[in-house]
Amino acid sequence: TVLQFLGEGVQLRDGYIKKEFFLELLAKDFTHAFDGLEYRVLHIYGDADDLVPIESIPKHFSNTLLVKGGDHELEQKKMMAQWVQPCVNFLI
Repeated sequence: TVLQFLGEGVQLRDGYIKKEFFLELLAKDFTHAFDGLEYRVLHIYGDADDLVPIESIPKHFSNTLLVKGGDHELEQKKMMAQWVQPCVNFLI
C-alpha cells in the first residue's frame, strides 16, 4: 500500500512530510472540492504515475493534459517539455 511505501514519512528536496499528514488526507473526502471549478483547473497527469493511478481519481476535468511516460513528479526534461508550455498557455 501507499502507507507501507511512506514508512515514517517522505523526504522532499526542501523538507519532510510526516506520515500523519498522509493519514489525515486519507480520512478526508475531496470528491467535491473542485465542484464548479472544472473550467478553471488544468489537470496535468502522467500516464505512468505509480503513486496515484488515474483510475483512482473520481473527478475528470475538461482541461486535462496527459503526459506520455510521465511519473508522479513530472520533473524529467522530456516530461516537462510536454506540460510546461501548455500550462503557461492555460494561465495566460
